[in-house]
Amino acid sequence: MYCFAFQGNRGLFEPDEGRYSAVALQMIKSNDWLVPHTHPQHEHWTKPPLTYWAIAGSILTFGMNEFAVRFTNVMSFFLCIIIAFYLGKIFVPKRPWLVSLIYGTFLFPATMCNGATTDFLMTMWQALAVCFFAHAFWGKGNKQGLLVFLAWFSFGLAFLTKGPPALLPLGSILLFLQMKPSDTRAFSMRWFRGLLILFLVGGSWFFVVISQKPELLRYFLWDEIVLRVFSSHHQRHPHWYAPLYIYVPILIFGTLPWSYYTGKGFIKSLRNAKRHLVSEFDENNIKGTFLILWLFVPLTIFFISQSNLPLYILPLFIPLSIITSKEIERSNISIYKMRYRIGIWCVFIVLTRILMGSLDFNKDSSKLADQIKQYHSEPVEEFVFVNTPPALGLQFYTGADVKEITMIFENSDNHFESKQGQIWVVLQQEVEKFRQEAKENNIPMKELGLIKSRQDYVLFKNLDGRI
Repeated sequence: MYCFAFQGNRGLFEPDEGRYSAVALQMIKSNDWLVPHTHPQHEHWTKPPLTYWAIAGSILTFGMNEFAVRFTNVMSFFLCIIIAFYLGKIFVPKRPWLVSLIYGTFLFPATMCNGATTDFLMTMWQALAVCFFAHAFWGKGNKQGLLVFLAWFSFGLAFLTKGPPALLPLGSILLFLQMKPSDTRAFSMRWFRGLLILFLVGGSWFFVVISQKPELLRYFLWDEIVLRVFSSHHQRHPHWYAPLYIYVPILIFGTLPWSYYTGKGFIKSLRNAKRHLVSEFDENNIKGTFLILWLFVPLTIFFISQSNLPLYILPLFIPLSIITSKEIERSNISIYKMRYRIGIWCVFIVLTRILMGSLDFNKDSSKLADQIKQYHSEPVEEFVFVNTPPALGLQFYTGADVKEITMIFENSDNHFESKQGQIWVVLQQEVEKFRQEAKENNIPMKELGLIKSRQDYVLFKNLDGRI
């Protein structure tokens, strides 16, 4: 109830939820599950397809509603809470449930599950992979080899969800093993077979689409890795100080209501890691070092990268929940005495979903669809956004395809294509230019009205469908 209640209580937000739902709906509509599209004419290659498949499957199962679009995120959050318990069996064996409780009540993951993105699904696969590794490395069973292969398989699914960022915890594991902790004994990551599993699972979709479209290899390597990490090409807070105002506040306030214990435990884990490096180390020092590496290797990459968004650090809240739990256990804090405050906090988290659904957000595509229907209640085949990012969530609410076109009004060579069933969405400041362009191309347009949404839009309807 805590995870799933009121998840369909608000409309889809642009741009993320609109984009992911649009791609999933195009897959269902076209029955093309290999090539992601935001529009029948527009391919969309920025992410691997696992999230799109999951959302499409959810819509086919639960129907056309907001809960179905968010189900993948919510289920991933729910599974992360369960995985946290099994991580707790290794790192906080006396009270493994404490890791689940803390992760599930951290402010940032508990509120971010009310959406549709790739990040939660990737976080779940990453957490599962690290969980398998931890049980293989520290567990006392005789299934070490199977657990290691399951870790590689999970990393493959994480890669199929979001590409290279999914492998950052693998870098932490590699660095940890290179330190040759005393627990290594006969432990092996089965690198050859493991990488083969990762290669086959995580790269499967990439191999197929690149074999069909060889030019995608350069796009995946250059645009999605080099330009995203080392340039401001994607315009996602590229300034060197961006991580300070994006990530640091989230790490502090996103760990509410446990921030004090998180900070205290983080400092102690750093000290344990230092002891690991300069002296004989015991079990706690080794595990503390691993937790610090699990945090710092990805965080270092994020600080170096010139593409910075808040959800990038969502996976870090798993190790933070373990660090916080270890500190609470070390301080002998009674959770039972805090039960009423925790209960009130959980109610607050659930009520935020109701609050989000009751407020009027200008990025809510359901509100935009309602405004459009006031001017045009008939079915629409296609929305065309002129010189402005499209509200792709309109496809979810209207069934119409949605696309963006660039129109240079000063250029007499514009190819002005119009057909019946289209609604054109034009920025208010470009209305006169648009009217003139339509007139020059002998296409009669009817102005439907002004809509105030993310920007001030003016709606036009083509009257005869000529090109």
